[in-house]
Amino acid sequence: MVNIIAIWFISRLVVVNMGGLCIFPFIKSFIDSTLSLFTHIINFIFNFFLLTFINIPKNMNKNILFAILIFIIAQTMVWLQLNGQFIWESFKKYEWILLLVGIPISYLFLEATRYGVSGFGGLLWPQRFIAFACGIIIFSILTWLLKGEGINTKTLISLILSVCLVSIQIFWK
Repeated sequence: MVNIIAIWFISRLVVVNMGGLCIFPFIKSFIDSTLSLFTHIINFIFNFFLLTFINIPKNMNKNILFAILIFIIAQTMVWLQLNGQFIWESFKKYEWILLLVGIPISYLFLEATRYGVSGFGGLLWPQRFIAFACGIIIFSILTWLLKGEGINTKTLISLILSVCLVSIQIFWK
């Protein structure tokens, strides 16, 4: 299992650092086709969700909404990956599976960042604030729901500030 992960990372590094030249072309083609399929599935789910349930305001860029939704999913997966060990014994027992889950989580963050930067016209800072705020909000909600830790005054103020951060980045032009 470790060898597969090492080969995957090496192949990705070689592709990035050598301008597309890959020592393991079969691995690169497998990874590229898998990521392409994963991208199409994500796009289909979000397009279906948006077209079915949400009316996007005229002044809001669809890429920003995609970025927020993907950040929420990724932050939820990260919370479960990191903090599940304190709730469920199986998370302690199967650490390697949790490590492998990190690969799709990283891909979700890459896609969310790509959508966020595109939605904000090439700017990096606005999408970074949105990722941070989504992380704080998701962490607070899941810690309260699954771990039973209450929200004190300090946490509540942090949550309010997170909502303000997202609102400023989305609505302030």
